[in-house]
Parts: sequence; structure tokens; C-alpha cells
Amino acid sequence: MSTLLPEEGILTLDDACWHILEGWHLRTNAAERLADYHRLFLALLCRELGIEWHDDGAELRKAWESGSFRMPGFLPSLPERFTRLSAPDGGYLEYTPVRGETEVGTRHLPALLQATHALKKAWTAYLRDLLLLRWPEAATRTTTMSRLHGLGLGEPPNEGSYF
Repeated sequence: MSTLLPEEGILTLDDACWHILEGWHLRTNAAERLADYHRLFLALLCRELGIEWHDDGAELRKAWESGSFRMPGFLPSLPERFTRLSAPDGGYLEYTPVRGETEVGTRHLPALLQATHALKKAWTAYLRDLLLLRWPEAATRTTTMSRLHGLGLGEPPNEGSYF
């Protein structure tokens, strides 16, 4: 799950959870065609796995609460909060450190990056287990990128700028 869109292979609920969390920013803040593509990818993936996810909280509540289920109130905000999990220098394309800062970074950044990765992995597992409470059959369902393309996904747009 190191990238948002695998080239090929089997897609599982773990992939859906990763995309729900890690892909939120692309679905809500990217250039329009790219955001549309990622929304369609997630919608098709969720349909194939037998779960429902909506970035809109009211739609998610409606999907979740059909039957006797009650949606955890914090669930719609998980993806946005997940995007804030990053190392101190995350998000900077170019940065010139001040004197001594490189040495401090060399000492501390590896541990921070490792902790950030572990935290993101734990959040993804947490979301997965929450979704399995509502849709337990999703644990064994799979699909492929080829299947999603066959359902109309198409190729990702070649955007000059993502945001």
C-alpha cells in the first residue's frame, strides 16, 4: 500500500481503507478531473468489496445506519485528521536548513518517520476493523485494477498540477 493506485494485483479491504484515508486530500482538494478520478476509483472499489464510503458525513451515516447499526460519530472526520499525520518536514518540496539543523534532523527524523508510518498503519487497521463491524463479508472480497477499468474507471488524468 505504498502508492494510492496499484498498477495491478489484487485489491482488498486494506487497500480501500488506505485509499479512504490517504486519498482523501486527492478526492477533496485536487484538480477537478483528478479528484473525480479518485472519487470514482474509491466508489468502484467499495462497491466491489461490498462496503460503502462517502466523504460526505450525511451520506456515510445513511449508508452505515441502514439496519440496526449506529455509525461512530467520529468516523466521517477520520480521513481529514489522518492527512495531518506527517513528519515535521512533511509537505515541503524545497527547504534550506539553518546552521545545525541538518544534524538535528539526522538524529531525530528517522524515528519520527518510523513513528508516523506506524501511526498511519494503526489508523488504517482501526478503520478496517470499524468497517468490518458493519460489513464483515468485506474481509474476504477482492477485486483488481483490471476489473475496475472494466467497470469504467479509465486511466488517471495527466494533470500538470495536482492542486
